[in-house]
Amino acid sequence: MSTASGVQNNVRRSIVEFMGADGETKLIKEIKGLLSTQRERRRSSRRTRKELGDIRRQLGEKLHALKGVLVRSGRGGGWSKYLRANDIPRASADRLVAAHEALLHPPVKNILSEAIVLPTEAEVRQYARDLLPRVLKVVRTPDSVFQFVDEVTKHLQAAYCGRPNRSVQ
Repeated sequence: MSTASGVQNNVRRSIVEFMGADGETKLIKEIKGLLSTQRERRRSSRRTRKELGDIRRQLGEKLHALKGVLVRSGRGGGWSKYLRANDIPRASADRLVAAHEALLHPPVKNILSEAIVLPTEAEVRQYARDLLPRVLKVVRTPDSVFQFVDEVTKHLQAAYCGRPNRSVQ
């Protein structure tokens, strides 16, 4: 028995343990069919980018499923052996698998990475002191100051709905 057929038998045994004989045969046939279709269509100038993209997407999905079964750490891994035995470039297979994983788990964007820190009492006092000169330019009489404070209080009560720990949106 040659080394290549020994590798294929080890790979086949791993897949059969995970998927059963029928699932293993079907998956390997689908991968081989998609690879040959991809190679054919790459040679044909009449094929569109969309068709090639669809084939790559399907191939990535199938290889992702197979890699989940075969991958093991160290030299006992079946993924590289399978790729070598079937003449599939490892970089291409890994790139297709990575593209499929990116579809399964898209990157999270625009999310805060840290908790929102509430201001301390000293910071609130300082903000009020810094704001006061600007307010006094507009609100000049004692009556208008009380009216201003009353209005601010009403708006804050409406914003917080009686819950002082709620943050303003």
